[in-house]
Formats: sequence, structure tokens, C-alpha cells
Amino acid sequence: MMSGRRCGTSPSNLVAVTTLTTTGPGSPTPDNIAANPVGGNLLQRQTRTTPGRLRLRTFAIVALALATGILAAIIFSQRANTVDVIRDVDEPAILAARQVQASLAEADASAANAFLDGGAENAVQRARYEEAISSAEESLVTLAARIGDDQESTDAVVAIEQAVSNYAGLVEIARVNNRQGFPVGAAYLTTASDLLTNEVYPLTDLVANNSAREYRSNYNSLLGPQIGLALAVVGLAALLTIVLLRTHQVISQKFRRRLNPAIALATLLAAGLTLWLILSLASQASFVVDARDDGYSGVREYVDSRALAFRAKGAESRYLIARGNETTAEFDAAADKLEGVLAQSSQLADGASEQDAASDAQQTWQGYRSVHDEIVLSVEAGSRQEAENLALNQSNVAFDAADEALVRGLALNQDQFDRSMNSAAESTNFLPFGALALAIASALLSLFGIQSRINEYR
Repeated sequence: MMSGRRCGTSPSNLVAVTTLTTTGPGSPTPDNIAANPVGGNLLQRQTRTTPGRLRLRTFAIVALALATGILAAIIFSQRANTVDVIRDVDEPAILAARQVQASLAEADASAANAFLDGGAENAVQRARYEEAISSAEESLVTLAARIGDDQESTDAVVAIEQAVSNYAGLVEIARVNNRQGFPVGAAYLTTASDLLTNEVYPLTDLVANNSAREYRSNYNSLLGPQIGLALAVVGLAALLTIVLLRTHQVISQKFRRRLNPAIALATLLAAGLTLWLILSLASQASFVVDARDDGYSGVREYVDSRALAFRAKGAESRYLIARGNETTAEFDAAADKLEGVLAQSSQLADGASEQDAASDAQQTWQGYRSVHDEIVLSVEAGSRQEAENLALNQSNVAFDAADEALVRGLALNQDQFDRSMNSAAESTNFLPFGALALAIASALLSLFGIQSRINEYR
């Protein structure tokens, strides 16, 4: 019957039908299943829906905010540490090395000046000698504490300490012989002075130059590689601000909301962070440059000037002690070099007080040098007693006036260096922690603001 043929099917027919249906056009084959796993690609699914796209945007914003905050904290902490090293280690080490040289030159000048009084010995100059030796020893302690693990500088400081001890011993031998009227005392004094010139001063120069190299390295790092990294962080903060601003625009258009408080606040925080980074970086760099150009350079000029001045003063006394072997070559070399340094100091002076100090130093030094010229003329005229009287009286007074001017100029420049470096340190005082806090707050606000819009789909 017809109806029996339509309703009856054999197992083989069922298999054929099933196979045909399973392998029809558009049906999942083993190859299709392997290429498109159940559920499809997660990222593709997320980008097909508005909630998915918002979740991806949230992830990007949070990652960018955290990266900005963490990098800002690390990089600006590193910059703050470099500023501290320049302020508390490098510059004090340079100054201490130069102060050692200046103090020893002062001690040498005072010892030679006291020697001129013969057996009586000038008590004022003797006291000044002892104070200068103590000052040199204190500067050596400071220097040893600042040079860190620089083995060459450490060895030099040890050698300086030993040489200073030897110098003091020679001066005492010269003093004893001088008080007893023995001419050999002058020879011991000259040997002591030569020890400073030939051994100690080159070592102090070595330590000062090593510390100056560290200063330059840290300074160049602040304004070179480190500033490049800091600018990269500024770029990330600016990018975060732009992404948040665009997110706010997208949500405003999509959800018909002019203001999304959480996202708007997150945008403001990111913009504030960007501005803070820019201002802090600019001000810190400016203060570091000011410290070098207006403070550090002047400090070096003035402390070197004091050392040269005392070396000239000591040469003057030894010129009188020589008796028959007089030569002004040592004095002239130190004095001429000093006048060149004073001219540079005058050019570096950038304020009224510094200009006055530089002018005063030049004028008082010329006043002292005029007295020295009178001493030389007296010796050449055969009036040695008059020359010694000038050296022990007018010369000392004129020299002290010049030294006071140099000390004042040194203090002004050191104060300017300290103020600039302190300002450089303060410009990023709270930035590492603050940047991280603002970045996290921006990320959390973004997460809350976007998630609130996603929840509206439920």
C-alpha cells in the first residue's frame, strides 16, 4: 500500500538521512568546531556588545592608570634620591677637600708669619695656626664620611692625614729651633711648606676632582636619562587623561548623559596628576641648574681663592725668612692665579650682595698686594726690619680684610646652593606617594563609573 511505503523506513535510510542532515551546508563539521570553539572567541564576543566594549575600556584605563602611578613613584623617588646625593654628599665632599687645602694653607701662612717674630713668636699667629690645623682635621673627618666607597679617594684621605701629622711635626721642630735662635729652623719650615705643596695639595685636588666627577655624573643624570624617563611618565599621565576624556564623551553619547560624575572626577584627577608632574619636573630641573650655576660654581671659586690667598701670604713670610735667597716667584704665581679666579667670581655674581662681595674681595686683595709690594721694595732697599714690621702689622691687617671678603663671598654662594638644592628636593617631596594615590583613585573612579553604566543593561 502507498501509505505503508511512506511511513515505513529502514535503518539504512535513517542513517542516510541523518548523515545528510548533519553534513548539510552551514552545519558544524569537525574542522569548523576546531576553528570556532563552543562559545566563540572571548575577545570577539566582548567587542560585539556595548557592555563588552566598556569592560575592555575599563581594563585598559585601570592598567594605564596603575602603570602611570607606579612608574611615577619609582622614577621620581629616584630623582629625589639623586638630588639628596648631590646636596648631602657630592658638594660637601668637594667643599671639604677644598677646605682642607685652604685650612692647611692658612696654617702654613700663620706658622711662617709667627716665625718672623723670632724667639718671641707671635701669639696671635700661633693661635691662628692651631685653629687652622684643627679646622683641617675637622674637614678631613667630613671628607672621609662623604667619599663613600671610592677607594682612590679613601687612600688619598689616609695619605693626607699622615702628611698633615708629618707637617705639624716639622713645624714644631722649626718652632723649637727658631725660639733658640738656630737658623736651621727656617730650613725645617721650608721643608714643611714643601710637603704641603708637593704632597698634600695634589691629594686634596685629586679627592675634590673625584667628587666633582660624581657631582657632574649625578647632575647630568638628572637632566639627561632621568628626565627622559620622567617625561615618559608625563606622557603616560597625559594619555590617561585623553583616554578618560574620550571615555566620558563615548558614555555621554551612548547613554544620553551629559555628566558622568565618577568618570569626570577621574579625568580631573588624571589631568591634575599630569600638571603636577610637569610643574614638579620643570621646577626641580630649574633649581638644580641654579644650584650649579649660581651656587656651586661660586663656592668652588671662593674656596680656591682662599687657598691661593693663604699660599701667597705664606710665600711672603718665607720670602722674608730666606735672607739672601729671596724670590717673589712663589708669591707672584699664587697672587696672579688668585686674581684670575676673583675675576671669574665677579662674572658669576648674579645678585647685588654677591656683586658687592666680589668687588670687595678684589679691592681688599689689591690693598693687601700694595702692602706686599712695599715689603719687597723695603727688602730691595736694604730695610729688612721695616719690611718685617710691615709684614707683621699692615700686611696682616690688609690680608685679614681680604680674607673676610672671601669668606663672605663663600658664605653667600654656599647659601644660594643650599637654598636651590633644598627647593629642588621640596619640589617633589610628596610626588611619589601622591602620584600613586591619584592614579589609583582615578582607576577606581573609572571602574565605578563605567560599571554603573554596564549595570543598566541588566
